[in-house]
Amino acid sequence: MNQPIRMTPSEMERKGVTIFRLIFHNGLTIGPSSLKGLWSRALGSEDVSVSRDSAHRGSSSHETYLVRATVRPTNLESVESNLRRLLHDRFGTAHIELRRLV
Repeated sequence: MNQPIRMTPSEMERKGVTIFRLIFHNGLTIGPSSLKGLWSRALGSEDVSVSRDSAHRGSSSHETYLVRATVRPTNLESVESNLRRLLHDRFGTAHIELRRLV
């Protein structure tokens, strides 16, 4: 079973650049391993990390995650498009916000 990944701010910094914040609404969620797999496929690299963003957890009706890469992708628009497509393929029209942070 997927367990939440919790990191301190200094651990997060060592894990790379935070690229996106994903907010899963209406009780929808994804395990960190599954999200890391999608993020890795979207980026085309396995050198990625994900974590729950407890600082932006507004209510029990949504889960917030941060996705990181070792370096900022040069083709960020393509990576974002890939991630949106993969999320859509997995969740259909569910309400998922994807916010670019870089």
